[in-house]
Amino acid sequence: MSKRKDFYSVDHRSDKASDRQDENKIRETLNQEFDLPDVVDRAKSDAFERIRAQAETGKKIRNY
Repeated sequence: MSKRKDFYSVDHRSDKASDRQDENKIRETLNQEFDLPDVVDRAKSDAFERIRAQAETGKKIRNY
């Protein structure tokens, strides 16, 4: 005779309150401010410079 394995042990959390708590923790982590690497910061600055130049001239600037 074989035994059945109970995969849903006491540690398994499936109730909505704990799911909501986990989602809140994830949301808090994702909404934190993280320092950007210098490369990303420079790319962001360059992109905004191009947008400002485009707005001043009224011409569309191509990305390639």
